[in-house]
Amino acid sequence: MSNLAVVYFFEYMITTAFTQGTKDNIGIKYPDKIGTYIYTNAYVLFNFCYQVGVFLSRSSLSVIKIKRVWILSAIQATFWTLWLVNSFTVWLQYFIALFAIMIFVGLMGGASYVNVVYCIRNSERLDRNEKELTMIMSTVFNDIGMLAASITSLILTTAAYPKAP
Repeated sequence: MSNLAVVYFFEYMITTAFTQGTKDNIGIKYPDKIGTYIYTNAYVLFNFCYQVGVFLSRSSLSVIKIKRVWILSAIQATFWTLWLVNSFTVWLQYFIALFAIMIFVGLMGGASYVNVVYCIRNSERLDRNEKELTMIMSTVFNDIGMLAASITSLILTTAAYPKAP
């Protein structure tokens, strides 16, 4: 359950604050029509890429099952660090690369969610009532991660990032 809280915190920080900070700090560097379109719609495109990753990973349980979900949390922490640093320094400015990384952020989040739920439902150590309680607690941990990310993102975007031109 703590893996879900951590993964959701990381991915919602990335999809809310860090993508916006990165976009605002990059500015329009490609003044052609495609570059302007990508810059103008970058936030939506980042979220689209994220959702593609989530969809693919949540659809992959029949192909791959991951019992050590902490590995997904560790990978997501790496992406979180990359996006945090990039949102301030913009050392990676290419939207195509950022979109690809965002797909992987979604892959980690979706894989974590679906594998945690799978592990709970198929646990031999828990009886039916304990599984039900654990599933409920998992959704609470999801929400705690999202709420913490939303509050932190709000503070970060209003206090730390420069205002968009």
